[in-house]
Amino acid sequence: MLPRGARGVRLTGRGPRPAAARQPARARRGRRHLRRLPLARLLDAEGRGVDTHAAVPRRLRPASRGHARPRAGDRDRQPGGGGAARPRAEGRRRPAAVAPPATGLSGARHTGALLPARLHGRGLLPARLHGRGLLAVTAAAFAGRVAYVLTLAHHDPTGGDALYYHLQANLLARGHGFIHPYVWELHHRAVASAVHPPLFPLVLAVASVFGGTSFLAHKLLACAIGAATVAVAGLLGREVAGPRAGVVAAVLAAVYPNLWAVDGILMPETLYALVIGLVLLAAYRFGRRPTLATAGAVGAAVGLAVLTRGEAIFLVVLLALPLAALRGWRWLPAMVAATALVLTPWTVRNLVRFDKPVLVSNNSGEVLAVANCPGAYHGPLLGFWDLRCLATAHPRGDESDRAAFWRGRGLTYARHHAGRLPVVIGARLGRMWELYRPLQNTHLDSIEGRRLDVARAGLASFYLLAAFAVGGVVVLRRRRVLLVPLLSMPALAAATAVYAYGATRFRMPAEVTIVVLAAAAVDAVIERAR
Repeated sequence: MLPRGARGVRLTGRGPRPAAARQPARARRGRRHLRRLPLARLLDAEGRGVDTHAAVPRRLRPASRGHARPRAGDRDRQPGGGGAARPRAEGRRRPAAVAPPATGLSGARHTGALLPARLHGRGLLPARLHGRGLLAVTAAAFAGRVAYVLTLAHHDPTGGDALYYHLQANLLARGHGFIHPYVWELHHRAVASAVHPPLFPLVLAVASVFGGTSFLAHKLLACAIGAATVAVAGLLGREVAGPRAGVVAAVLAAVYPNLWAVDGILMPETLYALVIGLVLLAAYRFGRRPTLATAGAVGAAVGLAVLTRGEAIFLVVLLALPLAALRGWRWLPAMVAATALVLTPWTVRNLVRFDKPVLVSNNSGEVLAVANCPGAYHGPLLGFWDLRCLATAHPRGDESDRAAFWRGRGLTYARHHAGRLPVVIGARLGRMWELYRPLQNTHLDSIEGRRLDVARAGLASFYLLAAFAVGGVVVLRRRRVLLVPLLSMPALAAATAVYAYGATRFRMPAEVTIVVLAAAAVDAVIERAR
């Protein structure tokens, strides 16, 4: 019998500290025993509706409510103590230590939500060990990325998007606002620009404000962002498959070339991967506990993703809509409103600055033009883009006018060659998933500054992790884990390929999902081997 007022060890991981904390030795023994319990026993018991209270040894079980010693307040109401004690209701009652049954968003009962975080998943790992392991992996990931920047990626970009981001970040730090850096450098004229979304140069400007105006300083900041992505991948892996899978996900994110290669070329996918991880974390926390705050967090995270790469606006349909359908349509307005709130300042600025409406960026017009022209519909660049298509005209006006011109030209070409679109879209998707001319794709990646050997290492790693990711889908499906958020990211990558063209860096949202799913599969293999 436990001491008076003791309620034993709670299995829900929620609520105030149990009264058994007054007996630290016994409480510690109970916690140690729970960590050693085969989790399959607990999960199977929950799945059959059996009380997990029975999984704890009798000597460590909470005191039965029907036989608990009276508390001090009860003794005062005993006969002769100033009042009659209120009789307790008889019958079966749910033990305080057992959480109420939970169901997944699809309506199917899943056991993952019934256990505290340290017991979640198939591998038992104390929370403190998970935290230390995640911290160690994150530190190693940062060190590895810095070494990569100082050795293999030490060359500075001489043009393209990377130079644009670098120069614009420095102009922001000097108070010039979002102006076109090339026009400023060549003609010293301040011309409003929204060629790209604002978040990545805005983050780089933080380093510039503190004196880090060089390419190296911006690359080191990108390394820190990449290390943060590793930590978020670990938290996401823990969220969906348990602490051990979280550490595995962090390790995979740390060594996966397609994640760290972009840190050395100053492309926005570095930040995009981090924001996508935050979107997924917010989505799973909303799925576990739908509230106005968690719904708003999903919408705000989607807004940040859109401010990093414009095609993330598809997540409103691919992620927010399915979550609302599963959890209740009343949450959809909160998600959409939060996304709109994040986008409003930038969109209002664009409406004021340009002749034509611009939601996020102006480069979508040129993208449609170079992806829908003869060079991208036929020949060796099928499914990719051909920059020579922009040399056929010289539109006038501001950025929005030129973007509208190129957008119209690209859409017109696509309409006039609609019979070719199935082949072109198939090639775009094939390039996205490395099923069409994968070796050529590694050479095309070098256009953006990626080394050929790094690109080929990323290709081999992608095939390996993708195979494990398929197994991860099976594992999480059997555990009744919600897959909608994770699978929305490959859908986003595919939508980007259909809309624009197939490229390795456009696959970044799916890379985060692939790492987490592969970690779930590896964790299942480890558990099976034990």
